Amino acid sequence: MKHVRHWFFMGLLTWLVGCSPSENWRVITLYDYGVTAMIPCKPDEAQRQVPMPGGAAPLEMRSCELDGTTYAVAWLPVQSADQGEAAMRAWLQGSLASARVTAPSAVERIDVPHAQQAWRWRGEGQSQGQSLRIEFHFVHQGKWLVQLATFQRGENKLRDFETFWGGLTLPKSQVPLGQ
Repeated sequence: MKHVRHWFFMGLLTWLVGCSPSENWRVITLYDYGVTAMIPCKPDEAQRQVPMPGGAAPLEMRSCELDGTTYAVAWLPVQSADQGEAAMRAWLQGSLASARVTAPSAVERIDVPHAQQAWRWRGEGQSQGQSLRIEFHFVHQGKWLVQLATFQRGENKLRDFETFWGGLTLPKSQVPLGQ
């Protein structure tokens, strides 16, 4: 009987390890405005100043890599609510340059609940000699802009990113919570 229990627990352990998902989705909070995003692995944090229309802006980012794909959520304030599209275009141009995109495709508008404006860009780039499949989503609400991005390296299989793209939630208003 002791051997039966041993093999049962070894089999159970093997099954659990084999069935455990590689993705470990977690919610991250952006700003004090009630904006949240989903990311499939434990993110690293980074902050820096980036050039934007009207002057430098503080950019915050959370990113992680899972199975050859980098997931990134970044956000920054814009000087005024009507500067969202100009800020998005400047941010996109900087992102395309850093990803060594030589023939950028068109930006298309997308629908994101409660966003003033939202755009998507898809294309190819390079990093450290490897090809990248890249997708950016930019979402503008009030005086801030959010970028969701995926960078898929080499010949990795195409992944379903819908949980990542759909994981961004915006409040109905742009007033900070508690005010």
